[in-house]
Amino acid sequence: MNERKPDDHRKGLTISKGVYKPTSDWVKENYGFTIKTCWIAHVKEMCGLNPTKAANRLDPTKRANPCPAQKIEPIKEAFRVLGII
Repeated sequence: MNERKPDDHRKGLTISKGVYKPTSDWVKENYGFTIKTCWIAHVKEMCGLNPTKAANRLDPTKRANPCPAQKIEPIKEAFRVLGII
């Protein structure tokens, strides 16, 4: 589910709240740390899902901020609990 913020003036910006917000909230509640959306996208890609490419991504073949190894499993656990994988 993609939603466009009505007050967002940046052309073409879409924000997926169907995966990113619930995942972020679940990890924060259960592990006590905040995760970056780029980490969620990286783990989605690792799980064979098709993350949306960020509009501000400089090189579509490289990750500027890959998910740290110790954060991967909490994000995957959130995906399992939320029924994403």
